[in-house]
Amino acid sequence: MATHHIPDADTGEPAWPQIPELSFSFQPLTQQEALQTTAPLVAPCLKPEAREPDVRNVQQTLDHREQTSINLGERRAAYFGTLHSHTAASDGKGSVEDAYRDAREKAHLDFFAVTDHPEYWLLQDREAYAHQKQVAAASERPDYIPLVGFEYSHPSLGHYVVLNSDGVHQGFDGNLQTFYDWLKRPEQKNALVMFAHPGFHDYRFAYEFKHFRFDPALKAKFVGLEVIHWSEYLRYFRGYFGVIPYIDEAIRQGWWVGAAASQDVHYGNWGTRDPSRIAMLLPHLSREAIDEALRRRHFYATSNRDLQFAVNAKRRDQSWAMMGDHVYGDEIPTDQVEIQVRYYDHDCVERPYRLEAVLDGNVVATYDFPPPVSGGPAISNAGTFTLRLPLDRRRLPPRFPLYMRFYQGDDHETFTESSALFFDLVTKAKDAQD
Repeated sequence: MATHHIPDADTGEPAWPQIPELSFSFQPLTQQEALQTTAPLVAPCLKPEAREPDVRNVQQTLDHREQTSINLGERRAAYFGTLHSHTAASDGKGSVEDAYRDAREKAHLDFFAVTDHPEYWLLQDREAYAHQKQVAAASERPDYIPLVGFEYSHPSLGHYVVLNSDGVHQGFDGNLQTFYDWLKRPEQKNALVMFAHPGFHDYRFAYEFKHFRFDPALKAKFVGLEVIHWSEYLRYFRGYFGVIPYIDEAIRQGWWVGAAASQDVHYGNWGTRDPSRIAMLLPHLSREAIDEALRRRHFYATSNRDLQFAVNAKRRDQSWAMMGDHVYGDEIPTDQVEIQVRYYDHDCVERPYRLEAVLDGNVVATYDFPPPVSGGPAISNAGTFTLRLPLDRRRLPPRFPLYMRFYQGDDHETFTESSALFFDLVTKAKDAQD
């Protein structure tokens, strides 16, 4: 399979041509093999009446997922939700109470956050945010975890989704450093941040996020970047400089960010606006497990409401690192590293179209599924890919991210992007300070 690259904006040549052509091998799997279980499972495909075009969650129930693992190594299954939404408390429609209820009862999300703009609250920000916390706490169920946050909205420097903060910070200060300093306060020790829809508003393009200006003191707090917004993903393939995706630009600046998806709901259709989700790889559904997954970047962005997806790399000791993990020089085999990609699509609706491996912002391997043939074999709704990456340190950067993009559907309208595996060929694991 031929390799293709994102071309350099000036020369039209590949931005990083040194990597040799790589290829995936593919193996179809059964449901039990993909989910690594011998436990009884639900039917591998939904009944036709449950496969109507819809965006409500249809994934396996909690008890089934707690017995399964799409991930190699640590047992993890995918849980689905959205972490960027609005209500009439800022610039949206519907009440905060409606939002948390509908996300649970109509969309059947596993987790959900309201992230209103505190710039609308003026001198009532404490009371408004306290009310949202109270509503969220009252809506929690064993199968539904409500989170609380806000969207810091600076008119020229960009928007940031902030979760788990003690309070809010309004975007009227005119200074990105003021926001950064606020995040460093002791009372915001639990706050986590995501870059919201980079490049979405053209008028902010020259100043947004100051093009991911890095602050090492906040590396642990900035956990994600939206690579899907309103089910749109193509615009995020070229960053501020037109060569590599926004997420790779952020990573090159020093940020350790995973791939997030956003519905950014404003019209009262929380969780049902479109099928975009952030999927967390969890051992079970709980507030603590979600917090750990966010902090370890164990999540992926998807516009498939029920796709289980995992990316793993085999360490020298035969253990498996998972998406979001750092893999250090003394953990990596000397000649090549084995990458495994696994998927399981429960509803069997969206046919697989293509898988891409993206290394340091450039596509280095692809696998195109054969088109369906009348009377031919059905394309598997579960499978595993193997990619072997040669570790030629003369050609590889000393530090680089590797992530996967998975397309489904006849018009590849369904898109999934994993968080990266972060390879560091220089640092030893025992010396690492993430």
